[in-house]
Amino acid sequence: MDTLKDELWSLGQRSRDLAEFLSELRALWNDSAAHEISTRYLVPRSDDDQRMQQALADQQRALEELQGHAAIVMELASVAENISQEIAQLLRETLQGVLTANGYYQSFSEFNNNALNLFPQIEEQISQAGSSCSGINSASEYARNEDNGTNQSSTVAADLASQSNTSGGKYGYLQDLPNVGLGKEFSSSQIEAIIKENMKMNGGIVRSDKSGITLVRPQKSQRGVIPSPDEWQIDHIIPRSKGGTNSFANAQVLSRQENRAKWDS
Repeated sequence: MDTLKDELWSLGQRSRDLAEFLSELRALWNDSAAHEISTRYLVPRSDDDQRMQQALADQQRALEELQGHAAIVMELASVAENISQEIAQLLRETLQGVLTANGYYQSFSEFNNNALNLFPQIEEQISQAGSSCSGINSASEYARNEDNGTNQSSTVAADLASQSNTSGGKYGYLQDLPNVGLGKEFSSSQIEAIIKENMKMNGGIVRSDKSGITLVRPQKSQRGVIPSPDEWQIDHIIPRSKGGTNSFANAQVLSRQENRAKWDS
């Protein structure tokens, strides 16, 4: 831009010199020959010089306009650069947020898996607590219904209250049915559940909870056939006659022989 201005100034200076020269010639040459030469050669050149100066002035204005546009473009480019830097910073922060969220998710997954692993233990403890409450309620009901006022009711109540908390009832963690009550027999579904748990405890074999001997499945009663003394039976730890309930906490697996010996005693 500065070079162009210098050229314009130089051309302007030459034009002024030429105009002065032309004035001097006009003062010296007054004859027709000088007028002809001036008209034919010098005046057109003066017109050309004016047109050239006008063209150069137009170019200068155009360059100045372009310079203004270039300044606007540079300003917009600076704004765009600032915006791109802000976007890059936001992307970095977003990436960091994603990494942090992923870390939180991994921790949550680990805690969730640990909690899921604790659920069976919690359910077992809830079941045992339910059995305990059932035994305590049964003992309280039995104690209230006893009319003789003897120590027997207190003893039975204490036994019932403790039967779900002692090692006597191995199946107290099973969930009792709503129909648990005093003097009731175990249902077929209860017997099936007890035998299933017994087999789990003994590697797939049914064993006596008292002696540990291997037991066999009971056979249907037949005339003239003596049942095996080792067939399993589900016994009330506290007899029904003494206020025993059909709670899982009051159940044990015995052989027929062991169960009969208990009756005889």
